[in-house]
Amino acid sequence: MNMKTIAIICCVLYLIISQSVWATPRDYKSFNREQTIEHGVDPARLIKIWMFNIGQGDAILIQIPGELMGQEQNFDVLIDTGSYRSKNRPLAHQALRTLYPDGMVLENIVLTHHDSDHVSGLSHILSDSKIGVENIWHNGLASYLPSKIDELQSGGEVSAVWDKSSGVVQRFMALYDKSSDTLDEKYIVDDLKELNSLFRPGSLHGIYRDLAESIVSKTLPFPVIGFKRFNTNSPFPYNFKPIAKQNGISFEPIWPLPALKHYKTWSETINGNSATFRFVYGNFSILLTGDHNEKSEKALLSQYGEQSAAILNSDIIKVPHHGSSHNDKSFFEMVSPVLGIASMGAQGFETNWKHPSEDIISYLGGSHRLYSTYIHEKRFNYQDVSSHYESMVENTHILIETDGDWFRVVELDRLTDIPSVTDVRTGNGTRWIKAKSL
Repeated sequence: MNMKTIAIICCVLYLIISQSVWATPRDYKSFNREQTIEHGVDPARLIKIWMFNIGQGDAILIQIPGELMGQEQNFDVLIDTGSYRSKNRPLAHQALRTLYPDGMVLENIVLTHHDSDHVSGLSHILSDSKIGVENIWHNGLASYLPSKIDELQSGGEVSAVWDKSSGVVQRFMALYDKSSDTLDEKYIVDDLKELNSLFRPGSLHGIYRDLAESIVSKTLPFPVIGFKRFNTNSPFPYNFKPIAKQNGISFEPIWPLPALKHYKTWSETINGNSATFRFVYGNFSILLTGDHNEKSEKALLSQYGEQSAAILNSDIIKVPHHGSSHNDKSFFEMVSPVLGIASMGAQGFETNWKHPSEDIISYLGGSHRLYSTYIHEKRFNYQDVSSHYESMVENTHILIETDGDWFRVVELDRLTDIPSVTDVRTGNGTRWIKAKSL
């Protein structure tokens, strides 16, 4: 046997051994949780939470088997639908139709706030005659034409939340009391009737006008039933049955409060009032956060005080604002998640936005505890981006599977692996992790 043959045999043996050793995800001791490779799951009791890859934006689907909800079909809750870039705006719709090729009924859509990267894909979903949408939840804020400011008292106790360009008001969102920062209810949209009354005379601006048009124009297979404000008093979600609670399922609205708050700028105000809730299944929980920012996170902690940890504590956090640096460390400490998931695209990663920020990675306890739709590099800093960019980009969907006692995270290549998952390999997900009892 010559040296070349021996070398080839050695290489083959190395590959076989390395595959057997590294074919499954690592057991991370820093998770401080029991982990296992093998876990038998009853598909009828397995809830799936999809974070779709739609570029720079959010689109998350909670997919609950009908058996757990006392109905024949799955019970679906979609959180946000949008992407920053126009070419990616059909992607949330495409992902839904990949999961449901024959069509579906979406019992609940939650629009955390009306920034384009969270709502711009809604029109594609509503234009599909094979997708029925029953209720859309929103935080109540709207964008008005600047001419609709009719009560602004310059220099008085009332001021406006507006967006300016070169000193000229482009759009306006609400009035607020300077002494309390509480937004005036006059410009808060409550329901479908009010949305319709604002859209018809042409009072709305930009992305919100387009949003309203797509909702009021929906007719097939049936019109949208409700457009409802989401807050801590909301009876969310629609069509939630007692049997679901018996099966350990609950939706817990956490933010915003019924009285919306002003957070200094347009973007901080719209983001800071993001519809926020915790989804619980048995011992498992995930916190869905929209685009919260440092100001609103501190306000939330102040509101709940000593109860903050009990209300927020979750196995997984949907990292606020795509992993931007505008987040509060104390907020993450109260959530105390095992893992964070974040949706982002090239727009957020390549620019000085730095999604995910090094602060967020630190708050989570290391890059191995963050799963992103755009990058997969588990150890990186932004100085390495130019030389290692291609190796960092992965472009995956993120899937969380849980039976209420255990959960795992799986990264899937775009739409190619939807809807079935049989195994998880090193580098594309976690082992099954023991969920903690709340």
